Amino acid sequence: MVRAFDEDSALDPLTAGPAGPGTGLAFTAGLSHRWDTVGPPNGGFLLALAARGLGRVVPFPDPVTLTGHFLRPARHTPVELYVEALRIGKTHATAMGRLLQGGKELLRTLATFSDLGLADGPTESGARPPALPPPGECVPARDLQPRQWDDLPGTLPELHRSIDVRLARPKRREEGEIARLEGWMRFTDGREPDVAALPLLADAFPPAVLDIAGAAWVPTVELTVHVRGRPAPGWIAASFRTKFLCDGYFEEDGELWDSAGRLVALSRQLAVTRGSRPG
Repeated sequence: MVRAFDEDSALDPLTAGPAGPGTGLAFTAGLSHRWDTVGPPNGGFLLALAARGLGRVVPFPDPVTLTGHFLRPARHTPVELYVEALRIGKTHATAMGRLLQGGKELLRTLATFSDLGLADGPTESGARPPALPPPGECVPARDLQPRQWDDLPGTLPELHRSIDVRLARPKRREEGEIARLEGWMRFTDGREPDVAALPLLADAFPPAVLDIAGAAWVPTVELTVHVRGRPAPGWIAASFRTKFLCDGYFEEDGELWDSAGRLVALSRQLAVTRGSRPG
């Protein structure tokens, strides 16, 4: 059985059109409504789609860091992805990708790949997974009134039909933070988390800052995901927080932990508030 994420992130070789700068590969793909937030497809999904293609031009399986700069919103029409390897070393390889739609670039991605299965360096951290109630005691995002978090009245983002997001209540903040949101997530169709899905999962929660910003939506300007491990099956525990909201721009730092209590990804994005959410 092909799961929704794998079906929608599948790439087909592109045999016509410009080859792009340098040497590399070209692909085409459709953009499904299943990963929509407030209208356009989710930025994390676009980054995950780019990572699929970037993995085709390097000899290592895991994107240990991905950075995407979003140039314009995507629509639900086919996209073209051009990828090229910039450098291939003994343990790391770096590649660049350009995601285009209608001849206009949507996303520029730079990524470094390695093999996390061979990583054997020192490990030390005082951090722990967030202290969360069990998923069954958290509030499904789909059960909240949309205007309470990230959408227009009367609609539910398709993203939260495809990903089961459970929000811990009450929300908490630590010193120096202006917003924090924590909880659990997993695919609704039973697909288990893996490295390919981490860019999407890193952008799947409602933005924590919405409660104080009062914005209708918050488009991402730049998103970086650092992959720290291959996830174990089961729920992903997540924590997202913001310290600074300056003239509408804010950062959101995220942590993703697998069911074994291991940190599997860190994320940081810069986003900007847009519009006003109805009261």
